[in-house]
Amino acid sequence: MKKEIVATFCEVCITAMIGVVYDLVQFKHLLLHQVEPRCDRLFPHDEVLQRHCVETISKEITRLLDRAEMGLNPNKICSKFRFCFEDDGTY
Repeated sequence: MKKEIVATFCEVCITAMIGVVYDLVQFKHLLLHQVEPRCDRLFPHDEVLQRHCVETISKEITRLLDRAEMGLNPNKICSKFRFCFEDDGTY
């Protein structure tokens, strides 16, 4: 009985974490889509600064959210919170 309950919690946790990672990826795409228009508004008369703004902010958004995505590995998170067993059968 306990194993079935743990398995159910594990499935729910992994499904929820997959949803969180999916939302994070969608958020990253939304932010990246908004970078160019915002940089254009900040530097309307200087193409070099616009391009530098877009490159710098896009690179930082990607770097930060990729790190967050890697840190939110569903298997690791759910094992850490003891909703799922590790590969060796322990919590």
